[in-house]
Amino acid sequence: MAEQPPAVAGGGDSEQLPGDGDPSGRGGGQDAGGHGGGQDAGGSSGAAIIPRLACILALQALHDGEGDVWQVYSMDMRGWGTRLNSVYGAAVGVASTAGGLLTGQSVRRFGNRMHTLAWTLSTALSNLLFMSRSSALAFASVPFSAAEDCMSAAVSARIARAGAGAGMSQGQLAGDCHNMAACVRVVGLYLFGKLYAVGLRVGMPQMAYVVCAAAQLVAALLTLGLPTAVWDGARAQPVTSRAEPPRCTDMPSNATP
Repeated sequence: MAEQPPAVAGGGDSEQLPGDGDPSGRGGGQDAGGHGGGQDAGGSSGAAIIPRLACILALQALHDGEGDVWQVYSMDMRGWGTRLNSVYGAAVGVASTAGGLLTGQSVRRFGNRMHTLAWTLSTALSNLLFMSRSSALAFASVPFSAAEDCMSAAVSARIARAGAGAGMSQGQLAGDCHNMAACVRVVGLYLFGKLYAVGLRVGMPQMAYVVCAAAQLVAALLTLGLPTAVWDGARAQPVTSRAEPPRCTDMPSNATP
């Protein structure tokens, strides 16, 4: 009698792939640390840390409220004309482009937390240098301005990760982040212009830049206040299926009991 091939262990059921039935790709709704899907690697609830990350993102977005006030400020404080304003604007554009190209390498080399901290502090330093009456110090702010448009990249990524762990749609979270940042920029334009006008009246035209730099410092403190696991949580490991031991009915027909 010809031998029959052994049946698949588990009564012929197909092997469960990593992430089956779990949109996060971590079988059984757990992350690499064995926590539930609603928790980060450090045990913090994903939904609980999203507001704290959103506060950092909102504070970072305030720097966009400057708008074109910098041109008026440069003319009033340093007597810059059209030529110097154009040169400075072009230099900042080049620096921002370079910063965008270096963002990925910075995150990989320094990690999400250190990238966010260093680039946020760089933006604060850029504001403090630019508000100087010295043209040399103002142009020295150009290299640090490279971080302005890319400092929030890691924060947005961590918000998406925390939301995915809490069962939220990443598309919805990304849209909410962009909408919030857009609202902050609109409000920031009004606040920055108002602060500049108030500063001129009280003899402190730098007031708007001081407040903007202070907002970035607060964002940096919030970054330090979050647990390290929130920023650099353990990566998900592939899930290995645990096959059931063969049962008597799964043994070949000619096998000796």
